[in-house]
Amino acid sequence: MRDRHPLSDRGRRSGRLMVLLIVIAGLGSIALPASSSSGAVYWNSFMHIGTANMDGSVPPANYFMPIGAIPGWGEPSCGIAVNEGHLYWHGASQIGRVGLDGVPVAEPMVKGLGGQSCGLAIDGSHLYWTEPSSKSIGRANLDGAESKTDFISDLEKPCGVAVDGQYLYWSDLLGIGRARLDGSEVDREFIEAPGACGLAVDGQYIYWGGFSGSGIGRANIDGSDRNDQFIAGTGPVWGLARNSTHLFWGNQRYGEWGSGAIGRAGLDGSNVEHAWIPGLYTSEIALAVDSRPEPPPLSLRTPSRSFKFGKLTRNRQTGVAYLDVIVPNRGELVVVEPRIGWKVLRGNPPSWLGGVFTWHLKVWPGKRGPVSKRIQRQLKLKGRAPVNLHLAYSEENKGPVLAQKRIVLARHLPVKKAHTGR
Repeated sequence: MRDRHPLSDRGRRSGRLMVLLIVIAGLGSIALPASSSSGAVYWNSFMHIGTANMDGSVPPANYFMPIGAIPGWGEPSCGIAVNEGHLYWHGASQIGRVGLDGVPVAEPMVKGLGGQSCGLAIDGSHLYWTEPSSKSIGRANLDGAESKTDFISDLEKPCGVAVDGQYLYWSDLLGIGRARLDGSEVDREFIEAPGACGLAVDGQYIYWGGFSGSGIGRANIDGSDRNDQFIAGTGPVWGLARNSTHLFWGNQRYGEWGSGAIGRAGLDGSNVEHAWIPGLYTSEIALAVDSRPEPPPLSLRTPSRSFKFGKLTRNRQTGVAYLDVIVPNRGELVVVEPRIGWKVLRGNPPSWLGGVFTWHLKVWPGKRGPVSKRIQRQLKLKGRAPVNLHLAYSEENKGPVLAQKRIVLARHLPVKKAHTGR
């Protein structure tokens, strides 16, 4: 029995309209007004990047893609940053990003890095990260160009990094250092805070947390009036972030490895909530906050990650092709264009955590329409016919992800009998 979908049969004729509506919906989400409490907090978690609204409510599961399940990325490390258009993270040996508007598709920015990093920061023009293995801080343009892994060198296992309009700050075994944004005036002992890791800065203060779990420190932006116990009672703090009203930190609670939470307090240190968002299955929690509209735009609620393609097989007797399409969860797979014959043959899902579903897409020339007639003619004359498939995959209550795949249908040509004249 053929799988049905709103785009099949009569609905398939409106496939182009559906894509247009998706674009319009995405554009509409950009114009949503932000409230005084707007924004979202992002964190690295087990096999994915999580997010919550600023009131602590968490959007539906798989709101953001499970980065750790994308081949080559690895689980997100404790490095994450966000600006108006993109969310950046440090994977196993590279830095990637996803757009915050439209379909979130992983995009590599910087490759070939030496091990995982707990530091990632961005300003209006550059991306900065720590390189513990090479004892340095790297820098690249926001699009990944002009990457320099030793922008600041000769550090002692740097962990956290932060940036403001004048200086770049970092934490390592010696404490907190800083340098001008062009890499000059390097001060490796700006603030004495051995074992510091998480960093956050604003126009007035610099905040830090560390491995010891003794609390979160704060000092004036020039390093004066240091207070090592600005917020006491935290666990080890790997990540710090702030917005206009609150300071957020990743909190490994009670010394339990893998039992993490996100803490929050006012910028003056009041109203401390050590487990503002509890029960995170990670300990080295990286954080980033932004000021996006609340609740998050619908355009972000796409499938948990994009789908990919596997093996292609052909039946040369009938001209039918079978394409393996690998998707993260149960949902709907549709051929939007061209208007030829197709059918989805569902496979069995694996049982392991973070597994995927492999569907078998059956494609054939079809019987009606100009595209089908062209393919039939090419198969008859040449035995081969290229087809550029436009596919859409969607999960329940989420907008579709679109992709293209070029395949070739094939059919054996009839053997011409040799002419024997008499």
